[in-house]
Amino acid sequence: MNRIRANKLLGIALGDKSLQVTEVHADDGSPRVAKSAEFPYPEGIALDKPAELGKALAAFLHKEGFSQSHAVIGLPAKWILTRRKDLPPVNALAAAGMLRLAAESDFSADLSDLAIDYIGEPNPAAPTTAFVIATSQEHIAQCQAVAKAARLNLEAVTVTGTSLLSLDESKQSRSLILSLAAVGNELVAHQHGVPTQLRHLALTNGQSVDAVAVVAELRRAMAGSSSDETPGLTVFAEPEFGRAVHLAASEKLAIAPRMAAAEAASSRYDRYAPSAAVAIAALAAKPHVDFLHSRLAPPSTRKSRRPLVWAIAIAVAVVVGVIAAWVNLTSMQNQLDEDRAHLKKIEPEVQIAQIAANRLQTARTWTAGKPRYLACLADLTALFPDAGGTYATNLTLRVDLSGQVTGRAANEQEVLRLLDRTKDAKRFRNVKLGEVREAGRNSREIAFSISFTYQPE
Repeated sequence: MNRIRANKLLGIALGDKSLQVTEVHADDGSPRVAKSAEFPYPEGIALDKPAELGKALAAFLHKEGFSQSHAVIGLPAKWILTRRKDLPPVNALAAAGMLRLAAESDFSADLSDLAIDYIGEPNPAAPTTAFVIATSQEHIAQCQAVAKAARLNLEAVTVTGTSLLSLDESKQSRSLILSLAAVGNELVAHQHGVPTQLRHLALTNGQSVDAVAVVAELRRAMAGSSSDETPGLTVFAEPEFGRAVHLAASEKLAIAPRMAAAEAASSRYDRYAPSAAVAIAALAAKPHVDFLHSRLAPPSTRKSRRPLVWAIAIAVAVVVGVIAAWVNLTSMQNQLDEDRAHLKKIEPEVQIAQIAANRLQTARTWTAGKPRYLACLADLTALFPDAGGTYATNLTLRVDLSGQVTGRAANEQEVLRLLDRTKDAKRFRNVKLGEVREAGRNSREIAFSISFTYQPE
């Protein structure tokens, strides 16, 4: 995100049926919330009609006394695609190139249809982690149209969930942030300031909170991490909702109250934390998500402003080079055509040889040395209880012995016990819990998946 020059901003957090607006001032360097309000969309008008929505928003801002015209818009997590990527020791320019290439394979949509940015700080001296974030270009265009119709200067389009990191008061290396608001219920987990998860929670958008359901989501977020550290917890909600979730998390997840800043946070920002976070994150000097000024955008070419004499000298050099190259152009083109024809001719043979090589490599892993795949299957089978209440339905095992087992269990506790046994097994590494959900309408079982890397002796 570009450094915002204004010291007063409107933070706007979008939702399906309403949006939040918070005006934040940073005159003395520290952000201060000046005014907050919620704008329910008029009947029949939503983000798919950005011009009409923008005009209605302009009237609302005038009526509520908002005076600032510089704004930042935050998108909800349900509109966002994410990927977590490990980076080798590289500088920012090289990291951007690597992440752009990774995005081409990770996101099924055409990159021209997506706006992409990332959170993380590449380091030439050490490996780091980046959190790649993408959204539809259509959403960006809608935000720009709304701002234009509302007569707002749109400084950035960011992500509401990741902006909440700017309000984290846990001061821990690993933390969970939960926001319960009318514009959406979101959960973001981070480690050392870089998100590891960003999820939309399908609750009731601030009307009521099922503390048991919220705690279940928190448990899944904690189980998805390989770290044994108890995370911090920050809850942003109406005070009543925040206390209910805070109490349930303390009792059922053993998160110490001193690690959860729910009460202090809710007294400061309560249900307007999403829009306040959008503005506060934009005012901070630290880079953040900004789809309008993405760090993953291809580097722009600056126009040269050299004196005319340099332009003439370069033009002369180009002409001389072209004349020299023209002498051998015909022979070089003929040679290139011959090489291309030869490659085209042997292409079927190359494909056949590649298939044979792949088959040979696969066969070697099964026959050479110890039977690693069978050993992995035996060790994995030993982890499942004999009673049969927890069982596997599918096993994927790759050449590098990384794999994933999917199965079913009687309840979530059985899944967590299996996860703990797998983590404790000495030959299994990088054990992570994947999807945990109900198996189906007519079944009371829980479907789950666990990923791992097997290391034979």
